[in-house]
Amino acid sequence: MTRLLLVEDEEAIRRNAALLLQLEGYEVITAENGMDGLSKAREQLPDLVISDVMMPGWSGLEFLGFLRADPITSHIPVILLTARTSHEDIRAGMVSGADDYLPKPFQRQELLDAVRAQLEKTRVRVGMSARLAQQAQHLLYRDALTGLPNRNLLAERLRTAIASAVLNRSQLALVLVGLDRFSHINDSLGRSVGDDLLRQLAARLNDELESDYLVGLHDALARLEGDVFALVLDCFADQEYIASRVQSLLQKLKVPYVCEHGDQFLGASIGVALYPQDGEDAEALMGAAETALRAAKAEGGERSHFYTAEMNTLAAERLALHNDLFRALEREQLQLYYQPQVDIESARVVGFEALMRWQHPERGMVSPARFIPLAEANGQILHLGAWALDEACRQLAEWRSQGYPPVRMAVNLAARQFLEPGLVDQVAQCLEKYQ
Repeated sequence: MTRLLLVEDEEAIRRNAALLLQLEGYEVITAENGMDGLSKAREQLPDLVISDVMMPGWSGLEFLGFLRADPITSHIPVILLTARTSHEDIRAGMVSGADDYLPKPFQRQELLDAVRAQLEKTRVRVGMSARLAQQAQHLLYRDALTGLPNRNLLAERLRTAIASAVLNRSQLALVLVGLDRFSHINDSLGRSVGDDLLRQLAARLNDELESDYLVGLHDALARLEGDVFALVLDCFADQEYIASRVQSLLQKLKVPYVCEHGDQFLGASIGVALYPQDGEDAEALMGAAETALRAAKAEGGERSHFYTAEMNTLAAERLALHNDLFRALEREQLQLYYQPQVDIESARVVGFEALMRWQHPERGMVSPARFIPLAEANGQILHLGAWALDEACRQLAEWRSQGYPPVRMAVNLAARQFLEPGLVDQVAQCLEKYQ
């Protein structure tokens, strides 16, 4: 039943108004002054307050101020009753937080209409708040693009799955799927096409999860971020089963995806971590799977890796190289080696290919197979490439000044350098600089 609080110092008005409202099916609480009204509002939390303005002790405006200042009662709608109906009086009430103003004496229907209007506004406001709360909850736990659980919800489900595995003394697999070079799709075809392909991938992964005859109670699929998805598998006998299923998944992901620009082929890498050997809680298991995924991508992609303890060592070394690479140029640790190109018939050197080498002060000579992919990933390849081009041209000019005959010089460029709009000008400036 809807509960109303009526605060009115005149007994006859209070009694008649209460009776009128009760006949309409409302539960009515009455108070004869503001202090009593505030106490009853806090204790019984009415759905609506109707209060006189001119009362002994606290005025209706003072009573309203106390209601609005208290977090417990601040949300309750208030209708003020007053014989003073000047514009200034009404404005003062509204500024104080009143929801409606009813002049005295009032007609029966005026009071009922005002009460119904405020209760309807409250119902709409509560409904809207509930919808907003539901939307916020959805955004907190669901991926907006695919509708799949996001990282937050996956973490909760993973913790539940681990608790179940502890009780059943069973295993659990966390499989991370990351697309290889997916940024090229967004760069060349646009983000809307990329989003559509991600939705297709999500549907394909969901079909894979549900099609297996061994469906675990805690099997789950989530989109973690960008092009990385996660599968939780909890019903399997051994690691060999997971390995075969992962390889099957890799092949299924290679089937072309359909978009408005024609068929698109997306390669994927997969990282796998197993409970309990690779992590005893959700955070540790997630970290292990992410490490395994990075290892698969570092080897060129389109492959899978199970997590091993050695990966942490390799990851730490990779991070150290990543950081050292940013200082390698300024510390003059990079060198160009010149591999001769020889005409077999004349045995004459006709050119050279400039090959970059990194002489690390602690690690010795670092293979290009290790640092070039790092440079491409962290963007340093643009600086290294510009330096190599300049240094190769400088060396040619120096050989020429020493009297050697002119030869060709081949300088390798990374694919990322071709995306730079100033590449042609950069080459032209180097040629002009060294004549």
